[in-house]
Amino acid sequence: MSFLSVSQLLKESLHGLTLKSFALLARVSFLIFIVPTLVQGELGIYIYISSTALIVATIGILGLNEELPRIVAGDISRAASYFTWFYILAVMLVVSLVVMVIYPGTLTGVVLLSLTLLTNRFLGGLIRSVDVAIHERQQNLPWVIFICIALILQIDTAFDLILIMSIAIIMVQWWSFISIRLVFHGDANDDIASLSNIVRQVLSNGAEKLISNLFVMGALRGPVLWPVWLGMGVNLDQLAFAVSLGEVVTQFGSIPVNRAYSRWCNFIPMHYKEWLNTLYGGMLLWVLLASVSVMAIFFAQYFDFLPKQAPDMGLFISAMIFYSLVPAFRLLRYLLWSRGILGIYVVIASFILFGISALIVFSLPVDYWFIASASLLLIVWLTLTAGSKKYYK
Repeated sequence: MSFLSVSQLLKESLHGLTLKSFALLARVSFLIFIVPTLVQGELGIYIYISSTALIVATIGILGLNEELPRIVAGDISRAASYFTWFYILAVMLVVSLVVMVIYPGTLTGVVLLSLTLLTNRFLGGLIRSVDVAIHERQQNLPWVIFICIALILQIDTAFDLILIMSIAIIMVQWWSFISIRLVFHGDANDDIASLSNIVRQVLSNGAEKLISNLFVMGALRGPVLWPVWLGMGVNLDQLAFAVSLGEVVTQFGSIPVNRAYSRWCNFIPMHYKEWLNTLYGGMLLWVLLASVSVMAIFFAQYFDFLPKQAPDMGLFISAMIFYSLVPAFRLLRYLLWSRGILGIYVVIASFILFGISALIVFSLPVDYWFIASASLLLIVWLTLTAGSKKYYK
């Protein structure tokens, strides 16, 4: 079976593009309709808590969300072997949800959202190579449900947002799980899902993915996390708004990227042409995402759609350029991971991205944070791409 060309990959991503469009519309609606109603500073608190929860979830999943698609490799009986672990996580999640309702606060919010995201990533790893369409629904529908609930209820605090988002994700989790569970008939191979085998997979392959994900997450969320941790005198709401919209762009661009990884995990042969398609596909994604997002910002400013939390245009545009490049880096990273090559170099590249991004925050004025990070990511991406060329003849 030949590798998907860029045009074929985009065509097969139509289902995901449709769902992601609804999720994109929901996220934009959040920024336009919900954010202006929040109490001053609550957006920054929400993004800080969600960023912390993302890091905790990334550590807790131990890289399994990226490793499980390779283990399952499209075999639903293999995926079913891990259902017991999903049940355990689901029980813990319900307990944390009850605690959050009774004792709302930063700590309980971080715990709830961390468990929610960890469970979601674990389930996503199971179904990603089995049924891409269900995986795409799992990743995108929570935002649609979230914005519907948020528009109906009166939302003005970060804790309200965390609670509603967690509930929306849990609802879609169970819908996705039941959809997979109903089509499974037969016996699960419980041996591959034993704790010892999971630990072995984490130590052999998952550790590199875990470390890389942590470094990349730190670089993407650093503009919000570092100012809070170091008590820097910056406008956290403006940075949070830029990061929020930037992640919308990143997630939208990740649709064909996720499709490609799901396909690569089924061990499709790859040659130089496929490596070249990955390079061109990454460049095309970057140019398209950056162009569309920048034009959308000018459009929103012209019609006065931007809320008071929005940053100035220079910072805004540079943030879009930075986050538009992230899917290209992820595409290359998934290519190398699916073939089990250059794993340590991916970790080194991720560490360089995180380390220098932190230095950028410490040493440069806030107006230059995103454009400097974009330049760094471009260099890292092109260097890693050039280094992988020799493996594809």
